[in-house]
Amino acid sequence: MRLQLRPGSQLSFQIQVQQPEDHPVDIYYLMDLSASMFDDLKMIKDLGSTLSKEMAKLTSKFRLGFGSFVEKPVLPFIKITREELANPCRSVDFECLPTFGYRHLLSLTSSTDKFNEIISKQQVSANIDVPECGFDAIMQAAVCGDRIGWRNDSMKLLVFVSDADSHFGMDSKMSGIVVPNDGECHLDDNNEYSMTAHLVR
Repeated sequence: MRLQLRPGSQLSFQIQVQQPEDHPVDIYYLMDLSASMFDDLKMIKDLGSTLSKEMAKLTSKFRLGFGSFVEKPVLPFIKITREELANPCRSVDFECLPTFGYRHLLSLTSSTDKFNEIISKQQVSANIDVPECGFDAIMQAAVCGDRIGWRNDSMKLLVFVSDADSHFGMDSKMSGIVVPNDGECHLDDNNEYSMTAHLVR
C-alpha cells in the first residue's frame, strides 16, 4: 500500500492480521518462595502438566522454564544472626532455606516432567519485610537469555507469581547499596544471582 497525504490530513483503513500457526511459545515461571507462599507452592505441583495440556491446543512448540526469588540477604531485609542466616524461619519453629535473591532453576524445556520435578523439590525461605526482590529476578530472567534459553523467534511470556509488592529502585539504600542495577546478566556457575553473594561479602 502506498499513500500520499497532505500535512494534517487523515485516512482510516482496516487491515487483517493472521496469527502464524504453531508459533513457538516460551513461558518462564518466576515464583516468590518467601514463607507466605508455602501453600501456593503445594498447589502448583502439577502446573507443568496443566499448562502443557492447555498450550497444546495452541502450539506444539511450547517450552517451560522455572526460577525463584526471595530477598536480598542483607540488613534490614533479613536477620543476620548465625542461627537466623541458617534458618530464617526458626522464630516460628519451622525449618526453611537460607534467604537468597534469585535462582534460575530450569532452562526452557519441552519436558513437563522436568518442570514438575523441579517444582516438587522447592522449599520456601523467609525475610523480615513485606516487599521482595522480584524486580531483580525479572531483570535477570530478561537479560540472561543464553541461560534461560529464550528462542529468537518465540513468543516470550514471563509469569510472575508473588503475594507481595517488590522493592523499588534504590530501596536498598537502607542497606548501604547505592549503585543502581546495571541491566547486565549476573548469574554465577550455580545459576544464582551473583550480586547477592557480592552483597553478603
